[in-house]
Amino acid sequence: MAPAFIRSIALESALGADPATHCDALRHQHLPRPAAVTDSTGQTWPLLRLAAAGDKGGSPLARVAARALDDAGLTATQRGAMPVFLGSTCLDMPDHEQAFAARPDQPALMHAHCGRTLDRLCTTLALAGPQYTFSTACSSAANALLHAQAMLAAGAADHALVLGVELQNQLTVSGFASLLLLTPDALRPFDADRDGLILGEAAGAVVLARTAEPAQDWARLLGGASGCEAGSPTNSSPEFLRRIMQAALASAGISRDELIAVKAHGTGTPSNDAAEGAALATLIDGRCPITALKPYFGHTLGACGLIELIGLLMAWRQDLLPGTPGFRSPDAAPAIAPVTESRALPASGAILCNSFGFGGNTTSLVVQR
Repeated sequence: MAPAFIRSIALESALGADPATHCDALRHQHLPRPAAVTDSTGQTWPLLRLAAAGDKGGSPLARVAARALDDAGLTATQRGAMPVFLGSTCLDMPDHEQAFAARPDQPALMHAHCGRTLDRLCTTLALAGPQYTFSTACSSAANALLHAQAMLAAGAADHALVLGVELQNQLTVSGFASLLLLTPDALRPFDADRDGLILGEAAGAVVLARTAEPAQDWARLLGGASGCEAGSPTNSSPEFLRRIMQAALASAGISRDELIAVKAHGTGTPSNDAAEGAALATLIDGRCPITALKPYFGHTLGACGLIELIGLLMAWRQDLLPGTPGFRSPDAAPAIAPVTESRALPASGAILCNSFGFGGNTTSLVVQR
C-alpha cells in the first residue's frame, strides 16, 4: 500500500495545547498533575484532565480539527470533500451522562448513536465528505489512521482528516475500577511494581495527504496491521502481538533492523505489559530503544493511537525520543527495559507504534521520516 503523508497535526492534552509545551514536557519529563475523580463506589482515582483552554471557544475536538485543517493549507473545496475518520471509546457518552444528571426522568440514551460526535463536528466545520467512526477499544484511532491511508492509497481521496478524542465519563472510570486496572499512585509502564493505569483526556487531529510536500510533512505513514484475538475480553498473547507487529513491518516494507525506536502501548497494567514486553523482547531483541508515553498523557483509550503518535512526532521533529517516567526495575523474564531518560533520535528512520485494545483488537503502525 502506498504511504500517506502526515501533512499537519494538532493536539490538546493534559500537557497543553501547542507543540512547544508538549516538547518541553516530553524532553524534561514534566508530568501533569492529576485531578481526582470518583467511581460509582465512592473510591477516588487520579485522572489527567485536559489543560485549561483559557478563552478558546468550542469543543477540544473542534479546536484541534480546525487547527490541523488550517495548518494543512487546504481550500474550502478540499475541506468540504475530504473524508473524516474518528477514533474514540467515549464518543458522546459525557454528553449523555450530563443530560441524565440534569433530567434523570428522561431516557438519555434513546437517541444515542455512534456517529453523533462526528456529525456535530462536521456540521460545525462544514465538512461534507464521508464520515467514519471507529470504536475498537484502545486501537480505535490507530485503525482510523490505517483506513484513511487505505482510502488515499486507493485514489478515493487526496486528503483525509483523522481525529481521536477521549473525555472523562463515569462509565469509563467505574468500568476500569471494577476491573482492578486503575492505580492510585503512578503509571509505571513495564516496571516490576506496576499496578495499573491512569486515565487521561485528550483530543488530536492529523491531516493525511496522498502526495508529499517535503517542506511541510511531519512524517510518512508507511503502513500497519490490525487483528483480533478473541480468546480473552481483556488480554492478548505475546505470540499474537508479535505476529501483528511483524505484519505491520511487512506492510511497511521494512525489517526490524531498520527501526530506530518503538513506541510501546505500555499501559502499566500487569498482564498487558507482560504480553507486550514478551512480544517485544523476542521481536526487537534489543535492536532499538523502546519508550512508552502514557505517563505524560494518561491512557486516552480509543484516542491513544493518534494522541501518542502526535506527541512522538512533536518530539521527533526536535530529534528527541522521550524517556519513560516511572520505570525503575524490569519485570521477570522475558522483560524489556524502556529508556528512562530522553535521548537523541536520528532525524530519519522508521518507528513502530503499538496500540493494543480490549477484546483482543491489536494495531501496529509504522511511521518514517
